[in-house]
Amino acid sequence: MAYKSVQNCNRVFRDPGAVTIISILDANISAMGAVGTITLDSIDDFSQSGYVTIGSEQFYYTGKSGVTLTGVTRAVKGTIASMHSIGDNVLQPRPSPSITQPLTSNLAGWYIDGTTDQASLRVFDSPVIQQGVIRFNPDAGVFQGCVSTDPNPVWQEFNALQGPQGDPGIINAILTYENVDDPSTLTANIGQVMKTLSIDTSITPVPPVEVRSIVSGETSINGVLIDTLGITQTANELICNPQPVPLTWDMTSMVGTLKGWDTTNQQAYTWATTARFPVESGNEPVAGQVVVTYVSTGNKLCVKPLSFTNATANLAPLKVSEPYPPNLGIAGICINNPSITIPAIIATSGIAQIKLSTNAAPYTGMTTSSTIPYSGKLCLVNGSGEGINTNSIAIPPYIQIGAFLETGLITGGNVIVRLDPRIVTL
Repeated sequence: MAYKSVQNCNRVFRDPGAVTIISILDANISAMGAVGTITLDSIDDFSQSGYVTIGSEQFYYTGKSGVTLTGVTRAVKGTIASMHSIGDNVLQPRPSPSITQPLTSNLAGWYIDGTTDQASLRVFDSPVIQQGVIRFNPDAGVFQGCVSTDPNPVWQEFNALQGPQGDPGIINAILTYENVDDPSTLTANIGQVMKTLSIDTSITPVPPVEVRSIVSGETSINGVLIDTLGITQTANELICNPQPVPLTWDMTSMVGTLKGWDTTNQQAYTWATTARFPVESGNEPVAGQVVVTYVSTGNKLCVKPLSFTNATANLAPLKVSEPYPPNLGIAGICINNPSITIPAIIATSGIAQIKLSTNAAPYTGMTTSSTIPYSGKLCLVNGSGEGINTNSIAIPPYIQIGAFLETGLITGGNVIVRLDPRIVTL
């Protein structure tokens, strides 16, 4: 507030000097014994706590209630307890405002400072008891406003939780909803059901508050779209439970469509039970190769292409025995093209594809063919981890990956088999 604006205000003090608040004792005080309260005819202008003088005795009080000073300690500051009668004056001096002394005893109001000639507003215990007066309550450490003076002043704290109730009204503003993702990003708060980001209630008609719907989606199971999500609700919750769907092999397509290692036509993921294994650099298998498990230098159970040159000498370590051998056994057929960063997906049981080879090594003296005579024909594995169709039963030991499901001339390099990986020995 500007200096000239406060010159004519009825609460502007210019070097007002010392002020003494005076009230009248309304109950006798004995010379003997403690005094817990002092009753006056009025305590409106007394500070919330402080010192008062009656005769030559000084008292200290900690609070006010009605017309009573409470929490009283008598004979303080070296004074002597004495008798006091109804009608005696009760005094509370207030020093003049000063920029050098604490504000704990200053009156509330506008002040023209004698040093800087500037106007300032000081708020503390107010001797002006009327509705609208502001004071600072040092005991509670809060600002208070006088909201009523009938019959006694009522002080209300300034905070966000209390205060007189206002007139009922309507919201007329722009409301903003937090934690609602922009549909174009859907990042941190994905799953929030609110759709409306903000709504302007000042326009007519008021825009609606929109929410997103939760619906069950369809999942492709063996090429068929199936609803796999069940939605239920309670009074406060929406519950989404994925529905288990039994695995069914879909062999209804043409053979040429069923086979192939590309992501569009590859059906082997749904034909077999699969497992994921890490691979090491230099040991990466390719789709269609039979793999063997082993413990890597990093103590991981990895897979690598099955490779051997002599069935009798090389297959014995693949059988699990004590102590655990370097190679733990045959896992199945790799159905993807893995790398050191992409795990190998191995078909372990069911129906899968295998690369077909006409090379029977290391089975010397045996001939192979790419023409499968009948479904169920035994499918052996050569030393490169590829399937072979022999004209005769190999002399044990040999590796059997399963049985052919196709007949006739096989083209395209891979063939569908029913998995049954094992080492056959006498």
